[in-house]
Amino acid sequence: MIDDFGISRSTLTILLDIRNPYSYLGIEPALALAEECGLTINWLPLTAQPLNAPSLPRADDDRGLRHRRSRAEAMANEIAVYADAQGWEIRDYYRDPDPDLFHQCWLWLRERNPGLIAAFLREAFKAYWASQLNLSQVAAIEVTLTSAGTSCSALHYWLQEHGPTRAAALREIVGDHGRYGMPCYVSEDASLYGRQHRPLLRWMWNERKGHPPM
Repeated sequence: MIDDFGISRSTLTILLDIRNPYSYLGIEPALALAEECGLTINWLPLTAQPLNAPSLPRADDDRGLRHRRSRAEAMANEIAVYADAQGWEIRDYYRDPDPDLFHQCWLWLRERNPGLIAAFLREAFKAYWASQLNLSQVAAIEVTLTSAGTSCSALHYWLQEHGPTRAAALREIVGDHGRYGMPCYVSEDASLYGRQHRPLLRWMWNERKGHPPM
């Protein structure tokens, strides 16, 4: 399929899932990095694997179950520490609503006014993680779009005529990227998963000067 979402042409594409708290924590650092390096980010939505909640301990738990529980608990603690440092409210890490309508609205704004995407994501992610945004209600998403500075007068028609088709086309292009971690950075034909890769990306965009980050 032809990439008409700008992934192959963009210096940096970032794939996010609003339901993934690591995506939320990755927005502001990515914006800071883009400003530092003079980049324009191609923001795109992605449906990723939801986080797994820690299981309750049982007497017959095997080593694998104990390991998965410990990992889930460590991830929850990490999210809480970073959210607290930012002064952000993040509730219920394990919600798994259908994000498709939200993704269609995101793609509509991207086609209508891509310069407002960052403001929209800030508004939407903040509202969602404070349990103030229902992803299945157009009216609720319109509030975040309006707060970002756009009129929603043409949104309903676009959702009816183009939304599902555009969302399906994007899903085919990005495939199963979200399986490997969030956020997903796509740059120079490489895909990197997780916020820990920002030092490497900075080094790449600074003409690979000096030693690469270890």
